[in-house]
Amino acid sequence: MKIFNNILLASIVLSAIGIITAGGLVGWQASSIEATTIEKRAFSQLVAIREIQIATASKEQSMVVNEINKNVTEIARLAHFNPRL
Repeated sequence: MKIFNNILLASIVLSAIGIITAGGLVGWQASSIEATTIEKRAFSQLVAIREIQIATASKEQSMVVNEINKNVTEIARLAHFNPRL
């Protein structure tokens, strides 16, 4: 009976070591994957913000160019009626 108890105890200890080691490895791998995923998501969000800023700046630039063109057209129209301009 004593040998049986020793074999049973050894089996339980070895199984527990294997399970704990496997759990640690799975947790470590999951942590690594999560960090990579978070980094990719943050980079994607930064790219999206940059694209929005570029689009906004482009729209603002177009508005300024249109306003300048309107002013130039108005000055040309006024100069046509008043040659001193």
